[in-house]
Amino acid sequence: PDMVASAGFAFGMMERRLKAEVYHSDGEGRAVRLLAHFFACLGRAEEAAVLWSQACQDDEAKFGSDHLQTASSCAALAACFDDLGRSEDAEAFHSKALAATAKNFGRSSSETVACELDLAACRHVQGKCKLHGMLPATQSGVLCLEGAAAHAVAVILSQAAGDEREEAEAEVLYRQGLSILRRCLGPGHADTLHCLNNLALCMADQGKIQQAEQLLRRTVAGMEVVLAPTHPRPIQALSNLACCLAEQGKMEEAEANHRRAFENAKRRLGWQHPETSACAQSLTQFLTSCGRCTEAALLELQADQLGRPCWKRGRT
Repeated sequence: PDMVASAGFAFGMMERRLKAEVYHSDGEGRAVRLLAHFFACLGRAEEAAVLWSQACQDDEAKFGSDHLQTASSCAALAACFDDLGRSEDAEAFHSKALAATAKNFGRSSSETVACELDLAACRHVQGKCKLHGMLPATQSGVLCLEGAAAHAVAVILSQAAGDEREEAEAEVLYRQGLSILRRCLGPGHADTLHCLNNLALCMADQGKIQQAEQLLRRTVAGMEVVLAPTHPRPIQALSNLACCLAEQGKMEEAEANHRRAFENAKRRLGWQHPETSACAQSLTQFLTSCGRCTEAALLELQADQLGRPCWKRGRT
């Protein structure tokens, strides 16, 4: 508690100082970008997006659309929109960042490839294209967190998952943890994607269903690339996506994803695995809600006979 209070005080002091710098700079230049980056690191994506939007306008007016600083600001704004589940808004700024980066570094550079994959992921969650790959989890081979970074993530995520935590407050904490994981492990690391899954569930609990759907699509796409076929997390994320789609009335796609999750669980994990039972229950509930009670009863009977019932699944 003392450490958390001290960190809160330090962050408060930093925020006041950065806001003062923005005020004295007339809301322009480096001070705006520093405050935007600070908000993004704290998981305050909406506030960060407002500042990055201002930075994009200022950089484009001052340097032009092809300048690297403009590209950096556009990429940062697009990342904020991605995290807010606003993929349509993000796509335009991913495209601007890609165009400027390609002009400065060339089409074959690693920087341009990274921008291309960010844009592909953004379009994928909107159903505009298939995602053929993701960035490696890390360029340095660092596949685990150690020291202060590990402790910070552990504290943040344990607080976010607390039963007494309000969902809106938990969302901010999940965003903070996601920011640390993304910087330390990379956007395609399994732990980063798991945190993204939990953030999506938290947003769904607040009624932000459309944003949650886009985050879950990113989670599913990423986990299916970086995790082994026998790992349960991609199946969990797919089942979560199916439930999210059903809540929006997208019943055909929801059923397809429920069945895909159930079939993957049966084939890859076996009937006795708790995740297979959870997927069977999710599909049963979906069929019942659609008035297809006979199908639901048959599936439930099959699950009871062949598997061990273990229906409930929560965020971990």
